[in-house]
Formats: sequence, structure tokens, C-alpha cells
Amino acid sequence: MNNSYARQWRCKRSIIRQRGDSFQVETNINGKRIRETKPTRKEAEKYATDLVSQLAAEGASALDVRGSDRNRAVRLLRDFPTDHEHQAALALMQAASTDYERQDVLAATELFRSRGVGHDLDITRPTPLSECVRFWLRHHPEGRTPPKLADALTSYLERKASRRPATLSEIRHKVRRFCTAFPDASVSDITAEDIDGWLTANIETLGTRRKYLRVFHAFFKFIGIAYQQPKNPTEAVYLDPGETDQSEVEAYSIKEVKSLLDAASKDAAATRIVPILAIGFFAGLRPSEIGGLDWANVDLSQKSIRVTPATAKRRRQRFVEISDNLAAWLVPYCRSQGAVAPPLITFRRDRDDVIKVANVRWLRDGLRHTYGTYHLAAFGDPLKTATEMGHRGNTDLVYQHYRKLVTKDEALKFWEILPSNVSDDLVSPSP
Repeated sequence: MNNSYARQWRCKRSIIRQRGDSFQVETNINGKRIRETKPTRKEAEKYATDLVSQLAAEGASALDVRGSDRNRAVRLLRDFPTDHEHQAALALMQAASTDYERQDVLAATELFRSRGVGHDLDITRPTPLSECVRFWLRHHPEGRTPPKLADALTSYLERKASRRPATLSEIRHKVRRFCTAFPDASVSDITAEDIDGWLTANIETLGTRRKYLRVFHAFFKFIGIAYQQPKNPTEAVYLDPGETDQSEVEAYSIKEVKSLLDAASKDAAATRIVPILAIGFFAGLRPSEIGGLDWANVDLSQKSIRVTPATAKRRRQRFVEISDNLAAWLVPYCRSQGAVAPPLITFRRDRDDVIKVANVRWLRDGLRHTYGTYHLAAFGDPLKTATEMGHRGNTDLVYQHYRKLVTKDEALKFWEILPSNVSDDLVSPSP
């Protein structure tokens, strides 16, 4: 992409480029380049759409492809397997009214009959119908019709079957939403414009769009390999890095942490989620990691928690230190084996009861964010904080998210939060 443009994408037979607040539409007609600048994206796309309609209408009124040339063209059009490709080729065919355009039909027919053998299919053709055939052959290796998006998703999930349940759930949710919006599309039909338009219309915040785009990128990368598709359309989707609509990471105060733990400890039913809250606050495990944690991997004698590859992000195991105060919270609940967390529906029910009693708002990933914030502030070792949290030593990420306005003295008090029946003298504020 030209660095002088903020972004560019295809619309109908044109390329639209954004530069500042204006949108340039570039179209090739019979080898002649035509450019038009519009003030808004909507006007640029309307201009491109109207131009194709105008060309089709004018060509239909003077159509002059006859005899064997016309028969070849008709057979050629019938060979396009999807309605989308057929209509695109037909629109281009209807524009043929000169010898130049008739030669385009002949060139397209020859290219299609050869299935691209002896031709460089990476080189764009200067005439419309032959370019349509080149594009089709490039996206349909060996003449095969690629599968529907939904079928490709099924294959992709089968290939990813060994991944963490949380990862599979994310793929299934995000990609299926997109597939539902294009029920009849094959994997070769989807363009960067389709993805960009869907993200803009359905995903409100930039941060969430990035998450969706990351999942889409991996999905279409699989499609490229499995079905020999030449390009990954997500690579041409531009998300403005200058936008800053991501919300700031939130952490609980010491008072709120105590309120949540006390409320859970005093509720006969909700006591089963005390280990979840304590491990989240004082060990910083991800929710999915706590959900898959077994007591067999919690070693109070060695003061460590083993996060196994089966639950760890990116399948990398790690050991997380158990602080003195976390050990005090876990002792009454620790067993030799068995799931640390109850079923998710049980946890959510108990959690809702606890936050109501504690009068504390539930923060998304708030337990982990609280750990990162107070660990970094108390011990001033970003590398250790990153390692404990499973960020593979990414200190930039730790500074970006967890360097809050928390004093060291206040942070040290966080590591002294204890059950009501444990003396402060028994605990040292060191994780």
C-alpha cells in the first residue's frame, strides 16, 4: 500500500484510496485509467457502483459479439460456478461493443480453456473479461469450487481440536458470527471490503475489532493453505492505530478486595468460590486457567501453582509463586486433587450473590488486573510480574496495563490481606 494513503480497498471494478478527508476512485476502462475524488466514503462507493451500472447499460445497447465468439462467451459464462461470479462476468460481457472488447472475449475464452497453464495468473489482465477469468482461475486452483465459509469453519475447528476450550469457543463465536452474515459465500468470495464493512457495522469499539480481526486473520490463513487461496483478505483491512477508544484497565481497591473476600467467606454456599477469588487476586491466573486448575497442581508446601499446558495460553506451562497471604486463604480449601473451581454457572450465581452483599461492581478480568497492578507497585520488578502472569517477559505490556497510581506502601498492604481468623504476624508481604 502506498504510504501516502491512510487505506485503500476495492469496490466493484474500482480501487478507492483514502488520503486525509478525501476519497479517490480509480477505475480502468479499456486500458484507460480514470480517477475521481469524492469528499466522503459513501459518495466514492456510490460513484464506483454507478460507473459499473453505466458501463453495463451502455454496452448492452450496442452489444456486437456474434457467431462463434458469442457462443464461446456464453459457454464461458456458464462455467462460472457461483451466482456472484456469473453476474460479474455477465456485466463485463455486456460492455463488449468494439473490436477491442471482442478480442477480450476471445482472450478470456482461451485463458479459461487452458485453465491458466502457460499463463502467469499473478499478473493483472488489462481487459475486463479476461481479468475476471484470471481472477477466477487464481482463486480456484485446478478448477475446483472452494467450499462455503461455514464448511471451512467446520474444518478449521477440527484442525484446532487440541486447542484450549476457551480458544475454540472464541473462534467458534467470532467466526460463526461473520459466516452467518455471508451464508452463500465461498471462501474465495470474501474480500477485505467485506470484512472491513462487517467489522464497522457490527463491532463498536476499536479494541474489539482488533480481537475479531486477529481471529479472522488466523482463519483465512488456514483457508489460504487448505484451499490454495492466493491472498489473505484480512491483510488489507486497515484499523487506524491512532484511534484510542480502548477502555483503561481497571483494578480493585484494597477495600473492595477485602469486601469481596469477606462476603464470600461468610456465605455458606459462596465459600466454594473463595479459592477462585484468592487465586485471581494474589496469583493473577487468567479466568480460563483457574477454571481448568486442579488441586493436584497447587503445592502449598513448595508455595507454587503449576499452570499446565492444557489450560495455559499458547500452551506454555508456568509456575506461579504462592504468597504467604494466598496460602492462608487456600489452606481451609486445599485438597489432594479435584477441580478448584465449581461449574461456571455455579460460580456466576455465587459471584452475583457476593458482589451484591459486598456492594462492589464486578470488573471484567478485574482479579488478574488487580494482581498485576499491586505486584508491580509493591515489588518493582516488571520482568518478574510479566513472568508470573504468563506474558513471557513482556515488560512493555506490564507497564502499559499495570503501572497505576498505587504507592508502594499501599501495594505492600495488599499482600497482607488475610482471612479474619489469621494473625497479621504470620504473614510476610512477599509473593
